[in-house]
Amino acid sequence: MLKTRIVSTALAAIVMVGGSTWAAELSKGSPDWKSAGPLAFGPKGLLFLADTQGGAIFAVDTADAQADSAGGHAHLKVDGINEKVASLLGTTPQSIAIADMAVNPASGKAYLSVSRGRGADAKPALVRVDRSGKLEAVALENVPFAKTTLPNPAAGNNPRNGRTNAITDMAFVDGRLFVAGLSNEEFASRLLAIPYPFADTGKGTSIEIFHGAHGKLETASPVRTFAAYEIKGEPYLLAAYTCTPLVKLPVAQLQPGKHVKGTTIASSATATSRST
Repeated sequence: MLKTRIVSTALAAIVMVGGSTWAAELSKGSPDWKSAGPLAFGPKGLLFLADTQGGAIFAVDTADAQADSAGGHAHLKVDGINEKVASLLGTTPQSIAIADMAVNPASGKAYLSVSRGRGADAKPALVRVDRSGKLEAVALENVPFAKTTLPNPAAGNNPRNGRTNAITDMAFVDGRLFVAGLSNEEFASRLLAIPYPFADTGKGTSIEIFHGAHGKLETASPVRTFAAYEIKGEPYLLAAYTCTPLVKLPVAQLQPGKHVKGTTIASSATATSRST
């Protein structure tokens, strides 16, 4: 069963920008996507693909900006999704891993980021699911796209703090792509706010929280996932860690060079985020 992400009307209003602005920045070609990672949607079917191994992010025009007319249920359900994805890609369920899913707000279709194969030989694939449950592989050849490279991403093969955690989640908010993950710097946990159309990525905001279970500050654990929402008209990010509290971070203060104090809202602990 596919669980779609909930996109509030407030967030939908935040992400809308002029179509001519972002479209002008795309050039036709074939993205050198090396690994399947997190996904996020911008306006008008613009899909952001994370490449953790390549330390890069691609913006791809999916040409999927019309509401899905396939019918089906309001809540998408696909039984045996791993078997169906594997069959579509010509392999076995044991040979694939679904890295992430994102729903295109323009069409209502779901997109899956899939690793075909395991380990160093795994290849990324993009699969689209319409509201009737039909699957199709999305070709990334001769498509309009743009690319940005992350500064100093985490390196190495350590599953806890290596390259696989260089990008853990993404969201497009108010013309910027927010990217969570680990860097190869002293304060490893960070959030990047990348303007779109892509410009200089620059340095991100390093994140420091109080780990209640360990009784100490934590700077090397990445934000695992986050969501955008509003409080009294102001945008915030609600960030979650694997085994630590939920942290509230004001978007307006996530700027390079600033010291930001966030709020842990799941306990009485306090989180601190600090810019590098």
